[in-house]
Amino acid sequence: MVNKERLSGAACTQTVAPVCATRQEHFDMMKTITASDGHLLNCWFEPAVGERRGGIAILQEIFGVTDQLKGVAAKYAALGYEVAIPALFDRQERDAVVPFD
Repeated sequence: MVNKERLSGAACTQTVAPVCATRQEHFDMMKTITASDGHLLNCWFEPAVGERRGGIAILQEIFGVTDQLKGVAAKYAALGYEVAIPALFDRQERDAVVPFD
């Protein structure tokens, strides 16, 4: 079971930089994946830190693959989970990120 207290603050964009800055994979975290119809879309991959405990797919909202979601992914990765966040709206606009209002 995931300790939710350890995940508190995951929404802060500052949580991404310290985790990623120390990891070699930082620059390769955005991958291109192929949908069943051949459409290419981006997907943020966050590898598990330490012993792998499982995998999690985070489905983004209309806002895109935001820093907030990347922070959530980094927190789960620190707990041993591989995380994928597919850019579900790439068909409408590639790499679109809408700021929160």
